[in-house]
Amino acid sequence: HISVTLGLVLALCSVGVLIYFIHHVPESIRLSHVVSDVGRQLCDAIDELFPEMIAQPEERVAEQPQEDPVPDDFYRQAIPIRRKQSGYVQSIDDAGLLDLAKKRDVAIFIKHRPGDFYSQGTPLILVSPAENVTEEDRDQLQLLFALGDRRTLSQNATFAVDQLVQVAQRALSPGVNDPQ
Repeated sequence: HISVTLGLVLALCSVGVLIYFIHHVPESIRLSHVVSDVGRQLCDAIDELFPEMIAQPEERVAEQPQEDPVPDDFYRQAIPIRRKQSGYVQSIDDAGLLDLAKKRDVAIFIKHRPGDFYSQGTPLILVSPAENVTEEDRDQLQLLFALGDRRTLSQNATFAVDQLVQVAQRALSPGVNDPQ
């Protein structure tokens, strides 16, 4: 009797899970749910990338003319750092870049930001002056960039905006909305 009762309970649980799954899938791909989820991810990414309130009024300080932070001979003395694989730049270790730049007294120009597609062999960053950078530093600089096969929201809030724009474009497309 126990095995038959247990089998019946498990069968009823299986039917319940099947009904939940059949209900959950259409709900999860409903347009309003997808848009609200992407919007929530966008807000979270903005809060993570820009934690400070930047629209608050501040005391005005007389602006001093700033000198150009890039040295005149930067591009002549710079060496390119390349990766041996292609992919989307998913994240950059800013603290690692800053530490290495301070330690070696170099300037670093980032050519590909998170969300950009990087093609194998093209310069990922430029580092100047070249004589301050060792082979070990070059290897370390390459590892400070995470590459992958798709864009992510990590350090790339524009990805969520692009997703929302794509949804809007498809909603306004006459090919999709044609009733015939």
